[in-house]
Amino acid sequence: MNHTEIERISFKQSIPELVSAVLPRPRIVKEGWPRVISLLGLAGLFGWLSSRPLPARVAGLLGSLAKLGLGAAALTAYSYRDPHREPMGNASDYIYAPADGTILRTERVEDEPLFIKGPAYRLLITSQPLDVPVLRTPLPGQIDYIHQKSDEATTVGVKTRDRRCLLLSFRSNPYKRLSLPQPLASKEPVELFAEAGQSFPVVERLGVRGFGTALLTTLYLPQDNIEILCRAGQHTQAGMTVLGRIKPGAAGTSLP
Repeated sequence: MNHTEIERISFKQSIPELVSAVLPRPRIVKEGWPRVISLLGLAGLFGWLSSRPLPARVAGLLGSLAKLGLGAAALTAYSYRDPHREPMGNASDYIYAPADGTILRTERVEDEPLFIKGPAYRLLITSQPLDVPVLRTPLPGQIDYIHQKSDEATTVGVKTRDRRCLLLSFRSNPYKRLSLPQPLASKEPVELFAEAGQSFPVVERLGVRGFGTALLTTLYLPQDNIEILCRAGQHTQAGMTVLGRIKPGAAGTSLP
């Protein structure tokens, strides 16, 4: 592959990001643009065909399909919206919601053996297909562990700047009210933007929920010096809702 081909590919990949950047908030995440553009293209094609000299019944059907395509494109754009989010309070002490949705429950577990390896709080957040799809980091830190495999939960282990461990798990939501069937819905429940070893500030975009899927997000936090400030039934906004905090004077050693 020569230099010109590399530049052409990079330019094509940057077009959705460029379009999203110039749009007013809420923007559409770039992962949603292929679906939106495809639906708009189908709507335009059906609209053009309906204007051709065809039998009235066929033209009416094509016109209805064009309107259906426009509606589906608008719904898809809405489901991929990315509103501006800014953390409240002291970002280094507060733990923010990683996903939009509703807190199903908060509970203590005696041991989280995979990453925290000790007593932990477990917080479950249910997200429905029309909730904001963007997933965010609850605390600033470094991605230490990622496990992503088809038909299994996607797990992300984060080490914070004061060497705390937290674990995020994403899987299809068994408590869903509604979800689209495949192939209309995304095959994977989430698409991650992160890689192992990558550092993130607080509430940075970590990934995006799959189109048309209901998601169950599980956040594990170590019990030591953590205070939970949320309750079951509470609605969450990723990057804005405070789930808990690190108790004052409980900071550790910063990561190198």
